[in-house]
Order: sequence, then C-alpha cells, then structure tokens
Amino acid sequence: MNLNQWVDTVRGKLHPETYVDFHAIPDPPEGPYRARVPAARFRFAPEEVDVSEPEIVPGELRVLYVTRCSCGRRWVAPRFETIAICPKCRRVVVVTDPGSSTS
Repeated sequence: MNLNQWVDTVRGKLHPETYVDFHAIPDPPEGPYRARVPAARFRFAPEEVDVSEPEIVPGELRVLYVTRCSCGRRWVAPRFETIAICPKCRRVVVVTDPGSSTS
C-alpha cells in the first residue's frame, strides 16, 4: 500500500462531526417509585397539636480551656495560656496550642 492509497483509505473513514444540542434532548423519565408518589396536600393541624414556634433569642458562647498538670490537678482558664502554674503542686506547666498540629 502506497501513501496515496493509505490517505484515501483514511479519508474514507473520517465522518463529518455532528453536534448535539443538549437542550433539545428530553429529560429521562422519572423512576417507577417516584411516579407513584401523590402530590402533597396542605391540611390544617388538629387543635390538640401545638404548632407554635418557640421564641428565638441571641446566645453567648464561652470557650474555656481545661489545663491538666501531670500531678492530676485540672483547672479551667477563660483564655489560652502557654505557661501556667499548677495550684496543687506549684510546678510550671507548659501547654501546647490546641489548634496546632504536632505531626
């Protein structure tokens, strides 16, 4: 097979590209289980059912840091401190930042 025959063979295998408009394709049909679900109907609740909503009020978040010494004593601090003194054994406790990763 020479080059001209090969080019003719390849040219015969090429087809013009066809483009599809995906907006023209209909959506797939819904499954058989979904098709059987009836439409929801609005009904009033019976009088014995309480449908009132509780009042929404703003809240306050407090973050407390619990420090533990090797002697077993624990205490709470309102802010993070890297160095603290144990109230039981009076040793200095060095604390690592809870947000930092050690590995």
